[in-house]
Amino acid sequence: VGVITVLTVNALSIHLSQSIDQKTSLIEISRDQGEKLKEQHLALEIRSETLEASFIVIRKLTRLARYDDILERMPKLMSETFSLNSVSVFLLDTENTLLLASCSEWNEQAKNERDLSLSIDDDIVGIAIVEDISYSNTDSSIGLKTSLEETNSYVVIPLRGREDRLGALVLQSKEENAFGKERVIILENFVEQAALLLENANLLAQREKALDAERRAYGQVTQSAWRDFITTQEFGAYRRDAS
Repeated sequence: VGVITVLTVNALSIHLSQSIDQKTSLIEISRDQGEKLKEQHLALEIRSETLEASFIVIRKLTRLARYDDILERMPKLMSETFSLNSVSVFLLDTENTLLLASCSEWNEQAKNERDLSLSIDDDIVGIAIVEDISYSNTDSSIGLKTSLEETNSYVVIPLRGREDRLGALVLQSKEENAFGKERVIILENFVEQAALLLENANLLAQREKALDAERRAYGQVTQSAWRDFITTQEFGAYRRDAS
């Protein structure tokens, strides 16, 4: 009887130990699943907020017809809507030089004036344009020369038109890891639409300029032809009968 009792107690102990191990394992699995669900929920929130912000900014930009207006308003709209501490637009000035075209929250921390230029060879902005891919602070050891002191993360997104490279957008955030892979993809789609708006506005401006030049030329030709016509005509005088 004593042997049976010992065996029974041992069996119960083993079973209890196994049950505890299983419950511990289930608790860990449940905890891991909970963390994954939180991460997925946060990712969905970020995706939803980024998509909504993209729609809002593009809708406002499409109301602007002039190239300079779009270029000027875009950084400020993006900073406010995407909750960024800085947005700047660099455009290709020559084959190897980038010029700061417009920006938001640009102050004494970042050089100062809009005559700021970057070489395409020695900055992450130029590399992103040359390789035609986006770069964030976690993708490369090459730094961002125009980074602000309070910036904890940034991303550089190439600005390309239908055929030509136009430049790049530099987005900076005070938050760490603000530019995850999925958010960058959404931002890339936004920048693509913005580039098309800029190209269309530029083409419209060129067309209006050409039409204006054509109208002026036509006016000059018409005036010249009218003067030639007048000088070649002989207009006889007549006398009014006093009676």
